Formats: sequence, structure tokens, C-alpha cells
Amino acid sequence: MSRSPTSPPLNLSSRKSATRCGRSIAKGWLSSAQVAAATERIAALFPAAGTDINLVPRASELTRLLDHPIYDCLYLALAERERLAIVTADGRMLSLGRKFAAVEIRPL
Repeated sequence: MSRSPTSPPLNLSSRKSATRCGRSIAKGWLSSAQVAAATERIAALFPAAGTDINLVPRASELTRLLDHPIYDCLYLALAERERLAIVTADGRMLSLGRKFAAVEIRPL
């Protein structure tokens, strides 16, 4: 099976949930463990959220560790899970390659 070189279609509910979780962690309102528990509940209650919702706890953890926006960390978590490289023209995303060696990040 060939894989498309385009950005994967992370669903809207995952991105919105991740953004809210990232802000809550940054402000100290939630811990990473609380985010993980909340995402498990969301996934159980709303199966339409799909498997992307399972990326939120890891993306939240990466946000905290790397001090980087969770939106990009969702893609890092996905690339890590799928064992794929990220190809980007985004300078901030490229800079993560020095901080996070688990995922190869290449310039476009």
C-alpha cells in the first residue's frame, strides 16, 4: 500500500480537543494524566472521534516537553506512532528535529 505524501486528515474534534488540552496543561489546570483519562472517556463516548483522539495525550506530553504548540505536536505524535518522517516548510516544525529525535523532520 502506498502512502500519500500529503498531510494526514486529523479530524476536527481531535484538533479542538488537543488545543483545549494543551492550553489547560500550559495554564496548570490539567496534568498529563488527567488529559489521558479525559481522552479515553471522549473516545468511549464519541466513537466518531476516531483513533486520532488517541493522539491527544501524547501530543499534550510533547507540548509540555518541547514547549511547542499542540497542533504541531499532534503531527509529531502521529508520525511517531506510524513511524513516518515529517516533511515541512515550517521553520518552527523543522527546529523540533533538534529537540525530538524520535521523528525525522525534513525540509520540503
